[in-house]
Amino acid sequence: MDLQDFVLLNESGRVIDVFGQTAKVQVSTLEGIFTINGKYRDEELRVGDFVKVGLLIANNTYSVEKI
Repeated sequence: MDLQDFVLLNESGRVIDVFGQTAKVQVSTLEGIFTINGKYRDEELRVGDFVKVGLLIANNTYSVEKI
């Protein structure tokens, strides 16, 4: 894990695109604006939904859950 992973953990972001079980999420923090891929399982996400960023799964891909 690098600094970005710790900065994004438990931050909230907005879904800007959805493809399959992956959503493109824009997260704004004090350190800047990040665009990440978010993997989700249980709920269906749509563009405009807000999510909480979880743990890093793979390069620039994090688990997310709808809030």
